[in-house]
Amino acid sequence: MLLLSATPEQLGQEGHFARLRLLDPDRFYDYQKFLEEQGQYQQIASLVTEMESCNKWSETLKKHLKKYVSDIEIKEPNYEAICAELIDRNGTGRIIYRNTRKNIKGFPARLLNAYALENCDEYRLIQSANPECIDTALHPESQFEDDSWCLFDPRVAWLKDFLKQNRQQKIVIICANKETAINLDLYCRFKLGINCCTFHEDLDLISRDRAAAYFADDEDGAQAIFCSEIGSEGRNFQFSHHLVLMDLPLNPDLLEQRIGRLDRIGQTQDIQIHIPYLKGTGQEVLFSWYHQAMQAFEKTNQVGGMLYQSMSNILQQALLQADNPAKLESLVKTSKATAQTMLENLNQGKNRLLELASFDPKNAIRLIEKVQAMDEKSPKDFIEKCWDRFGIEYEDHSQDCYVARPGPHMFISTFPALPNDGMTITYAREKALARDDIHFLSWEHPMISGAIDLVLGENKGNASVCILKNKAVKAGTLLIETLYKLESIAPKYVQAQRYLPYQCFRFLVDINGSDLAPKVSHKNISAQCSKLDKRNARLVVKSEDISIKKILKTSSQLAQKKAGGKLKEAIDKMHQSQQSELDRLQALKLRNPNIREEEIQFINRQTKLLDKYLKDAQLQLDAVRIIVAV
Repeated sequence: MLLLSATPEQLGQEGHFARLRLLDPDRFYDYQKFLEEQGQYQQIASLVTEMESCNKWSETLKKHLKKYVSDIEIKEPNYEAICAELIDRNGTGRIIYRNTRKNIKGFPARLLNAYALENCDEYRLIQSANPECIDTALHPESQFEDDSWCLFDPRVAWLKDFLKQNRQQKIVIICANKETAINLDLYCRFKLGINCCTFHEDLDLISRDRAAAYFADDEDGAQAIFCSEIGSEGRNFQFSHHLVLMDLPLNPDLLEQRIGRLDRIGQTQDIQIHIPYLKGTGQEVLFSWYHQAMQAFEKTNQVGGMLYQSMSNILQQALLQADNPAKLESLVKTSKATAQTMLENLNQGKNRLLELASFDPKNAIRLIEKVQAMDEKSPKDFIEKCWDRFGIEYEDHSQDCYVARPGPHMFISTFPALPNDGMTITYAREKALARDDIHFLSWEHPMISGAIDLVLGENKGNASVCILKNKAVKAGTLLIETLYKLESIAPKYVQAQRYLPYQCFRFLVDINGSDLAPKVSHKNISAQCSKLDKRNARLVVKSEDISIKKILKTSSQLAQKKAGGKLKEAIDKMHQSQQSELDRLQALKLRNPNIREEEIQFINRQTKLLDKYLKDAQLQLDAVRIIVAV
């Protein structure tokens, strides 16, 4: 089970604990015990911070470190090992990985644009008639059954001018209620003539996909998309740079989710956050609370959820007494101090440990280099040859994008990962990051891996006869080029490919048993060969039957020897890796009660399975080509 969340504590600590319990019920079995552990993280984080800041460690520091890692020599050169063990033996670093923008760079800036608007008489009457209703204070338009409120709402008048001034921009507009989003969409479309669409919970999944795709279209798509609160979670619009919040949610984590639709990987410009609010109302109080107490618009807020739980009563009172500036001032002052204390505690405790466990700069650089190297070798040529081979139609869609769909004369019933109505694809990572509706065809994409399996599983082309024209090679010389594959048939959950990825061995053997493959590449010899027709090919095979069998036997022996070496190397690597993990867990179990016996038993079972499946790996002759020099 894998859980991904940008706001893991949105429903409070209990909700966070409940999700952790799904991951590991034995490790997270008691909520109170979990809270006690959280309180101890600060001690470990303080030790790590002190280690980092001192060139020479004090005797007191060494004494405290010895209490936690008694089996490691406590001295400055061992900093990395000591730090790793501190994190490994304490905290939740083996279950949770959470990076922050402190380490992950490259995100755009968030720029706030606030618009304080005069309240209208219609809303004043409604709010005075319902002085104890928070929904009326924040969403007065919800009291109307139709879109008549659009005619006098100052925010709508502002939105009208804003959309007209930014006709060339893609604009995401989020409201709390679907009725608000629908009314705004109808008003802007039919009364203002603005090209827009809606995205709300009453739409089925296909309709939502269509709305998002229509908004994403660069040429004929909508200028604006009106989203209800459902649009603030899950959907990504990082190709847009303008976010309009027609109202604000009470929960700070939900506000972060809203902004996160644009503020994410793939965003190429600074994000302009536009907030129109009515002066002297609960909207102004809520805006001031977010802006002055938390700076929640300009930067991510890690303590928003906890602060809301702590200050909810005071906040609600201030919302209902928007005409009392003393209430607002007290709310902002108290919230700001509380938020600062909470943030300091997090940074000194749990967050600090998670940061150290999650971010490894050296491994990060290596991983980035691998991804960049793979991106340089695009699968474009390979997959387009496959499409041509199997009857798939494809055409240009837009810049760096293509559309592939099943053709009318396909050679197979279905092509891997290709829907019946086709799909839009790109080979450019940046384009895919900005558009969720476009598939990024990398070597890991199911279509590519499926196409590879399709090609490898085909019988056509596995055996052929050709003639070689090369003056340096004596006429009548017989060469046989063979391809052998070595692969494990282990179930995917065993992950045997970590130690034995797909192996292909090529040999080019002559009648004397010499392997010429290291000296003569497949590409070079293919350039000098020409295909022989079937009749003459059969004659060659029949006349050279004895020589062919002899060469194939030699080739098989060479393949068996090479495969044996690869298998031994893979099995040795597996045992070394598994034993290292087993030793680690057994050592940790002596000091850390969080290490369960089931984890150790799992490693032992996994090792036995890997050993069995790796030893059962099969070597197969996959292709053979008989080459006759003329």
